Amino acid sequence: MCAFHNGSHSDMRASNSIHRKLALVFGNRLYEQNDILINSENDANDMTRSLESIGFRVLQGLNLPCKDMNVYVTEFVRNIRSSDMVLFYFSGHGTQWEDQNYLVPSDDKNLDSKNIKDHAINAQYVHDQITKYNPYVSIFILDCCRNYYLHNEGLLRGSDSNRKGLKEMSTAAGSLIAFACEPGATASDGSERNNVNNGVVTESYNKQTPWYHSSLTDRNIILSGIGNDNRSRYNKWKQNAITVAGENEKGRKLNQLYSPFGIFLDKKKNIFIADYDNHRIIKWKYNAEEGQVVAGGYRERNQMDQLNSPTDVIVDQQNHSIIIADHRNRRVIQWLNQNQQVLINNIDCFGLAIDKHGFFYVSDWKKNEVRRWKIGENNEGIVVVGGHGKGNQLNQLDFPTFIFVDQDQSVYVSDENNHRVMKWKKDAKGGRVVAGGNGRGGNLNQLSSPRGVMVDHLSQVYVADSENHRVMRWCEGKEEGDIIVGGNGGGNQSNQLSHPRGISFDDEGNLYVADCCNNRIEKFEVIF
Repeated sequence: MCAFHNGSHSDMRASNSIHRKLALVFGNRLYEQNDILINSENDANDMTRSLESIGFRVLQGLNLPCKDMNVYVTEFVRNIRSSDMVLFYFSGHGTQWEDQNYLVPSDDKNLDSKNIKDHAINAQYVHDQITKYNPYVSIFILDCCRNYYLHNEGLLRGSDSNRKGLKEMSTAAGSLIAFACEPGATASDGSERNNVNNGVVTESYNKQTPWYHSSLTDRNIILSGIGNDNRSRYNKWKQNAITVAGENEKGRKLNQLYSPFGIFLDKKKNIFIADYDNHRIIKWKYNAEEGQVVAGGYRERNQMDQLNSPTDVIVDQQNHSIIIADHRNRRVIQWLNQNQQVLINNIDCFGLAIDKHGFFYVSDWKKNEVRRWKIGENNEGIVVVGGHGKGNQLNQLDFPTFIFVDQDQSVYVSDENNHRVMKWKKDAKGGRVVAGGNGRGGNLNQLSSPRGVMVDHLSQVYVADSENHRVMRWCEGKEEGDIIVGGNGGGNQSNQLSHPRGISFDDEGNLYVADCCNNRIEKFEVIF
């Protein structure tokens, strides 16, 4: 059992800090040879939740055999960069042999001193693999000082006569190693849910003391990210983009796009594209040279397996379905394993969003409103934005397009013909302008036909300023925005955009833009 944890699907999917935060968490409870551990899986799950709450991207493995643990280590290590904050955590059985510490996998039935080097995980090796990439900081936590008997050997670790415990490990510069107890000592599994690190000194009557060895060179390391908010506020991106999909002229081939609109990035950096004039949804895998049609693609038609000018797409990662704004067929349709279901009919849909509770939201450009639905409920939905006719008052919209929903269920709407972005808090009767709203124009306090919209954890609004061929960032409370990419006139050079539509971010903070009239998806790499 394993999972890649990266926050809810309503997040911006970007930490937007100078240091990425990566963690590898193992919890082995179910053993073949030795005692099943009560707390190890709980410890790993709680560690994962805690790390996620402070912005870590966590790769977690539970009750894994040796082969799978090695795969996880390899996959994790190859993604480390020199600026990363890296944490490794193991909870389970561990043992020492020939002055080396080994992390015991779940398939330990035949583990002994003769095969331990091949059938267990050498802790020092994992530590050295992590630190050889020179991360900004590495934290290495071994919660595995519990009694363990090597099969058919006289090591007798954990016996009353010879409690050997773990061996002290060497650290690289910028790293910290922590054991649940001192080197050479052992710990019991305990009676509480999180025993080893929860009041361990008290419960062991001062016999078990957590041990730390630090070679950290920076004395002001803040894992929570609180210290990074100012840096997040001033993130910058390279001005010359990398084309990651399309740019082979407009067309219907798998390496071509024709007026891409909405885009959605999943956790593997696959891009789902509403390929508007090709009447299809195309999935472009990370680093692929061509895409794969996952919905539509039969020219503009209205059958269940056909689309007509889709404007937006989202992936419901809870059930792995694709939800599509089938614009000219006036419906919202769900695709699940090549099976289709109309979720909403007779709606002039444009933009889509889904919140952390599983509610999904649809903008209706003709009724000038946004409604909220629960998948599976056959009703009219609830109006959460607009619904007071076309206009420019704070309770009105004029051609709403793309939308975004934050953690508090506040809805952000690109109000295209009012050249502004509106924010409506949950259950509010009116909204407020958070970008633009000063008439159509190209000044820093103006927008011109805004489209794609995203919001980060600082409530900064990112908007595709379509007719100005740029993407802007508006900090909360500011009357002017900043141009973050584009703004060099409409064109097809790497520093230009032409009528950008949807935007999205990956978990590293890189910006992706549906460059509509250039028939391509552009990636602008984050600098800091």
